[in-house]
Amino acid sequence: MHTFYDSENKISLIYDWRVPISGMYYDHEPGETSYTSPVGKIQGVISLKRQYRIRNGQLEYMIENSLTIHDDILQKELSSNADDKMKNIVATIQREQNKIIRNEEAHPLIIQGVAGSGKTSIALHRIVYLLYTFKESISSKDILIISPNKVFADYIANVLPELGEETVPETNMEQILSSVLDNKYKYQNFFDQVNEILIKSREDFIDRVRYKSSFDFVTQLDNFILHIENTYFKAADVQFSKYVTIPSEFIEEQFRRFNRYSMRKRFEAMTEYILEITTARYRLTITTAERNMLIRKMFARNDDIQVYKDFLECRGCPKCLSCEKSNA
Repeated sequence: MHTFYDSENKISLIYDWRVPISGMYYDHEPGETSYTSPVGKIQGVISLKRQYRIRNGQLEYMIENSLTIHDDILQKELSSNADDKMKNIVATIQREQNKIIRNEEAHPLIIQGVAGSGKTSIALHRIVYLLYTFKESISSKDILIISPNKVFADYIANVLPELGEETVPETNMEQILSSVLDNKYKYQNFFDQVNEILIKSREDFIDRVRYKSSFDFVTQLDNFILHIENTYFKAADVQFSKYVTIPSEFIEEQFRRFNRYSMRKRFEAMTEYILEITTARYRLTITTAERNMLIRKMFARNDDIQVYKDFLECRGCPKCLSCEKSNA
């Protein structure tokens, strides 16, 4: 779990599982091999591999083997972890898992596997590995875990501290949604939806859930966003004073310039940029009211619910929106 250093003889007796040399244990069998260190490629020989467990000062077992994990040991480790909390898998990391954990080439990395295949464990160990390897450039606050629900978050909560790292920020899709919507709207969470399906069994509600869970719905939504960008915004001249007018052409140019932003962020970014240029050039003092007026009035639909209604009507499904009891 950690490096054990002999300060008198200035030598490491035990290496942390995350350092480059430790990867040899997971990836190679006894014999000539090498590993890549910060100073380059290091050649050497693995003379033997042993697996053992010491608990409360007593040696429980020790096995010499050529594979990373002996089946008996794997079974013992897995059975010892059978409780309501996920445990670290340092003692049972397999070669394929190790490659994913230590992969430094792929920036977007997707781990795909069936339920129970260890995807989450690998992801958490990868977090610990990256925090250790790149400790000069990233810290726990730079990482975000998006959990499907609170139960899952509680289940994995102890893994990172167990591996010697601080707990990283964690959220779920519902919290992200609330933040994006500025906490202005109430909505059904996953539990509410399941509860309504099981208890009320309303066909219209089930049809809406089925439709909004489809890939086709997401595709249509993406296409509608492009439609909004091309038709909903109409740039117009903005007059701040008798002598200062921002031409519509300049505003249109900034709207296109910030096209990488979402619509919400785009308005904020372009407004800040336009005001920065205007105040610097004309030495004006822009009030909050004038700032809010600058761009928002040029957007045909400045209401989230109305835009959503437009989308559903465009798709020929106006009944797919239900505002009963604040459920959308």
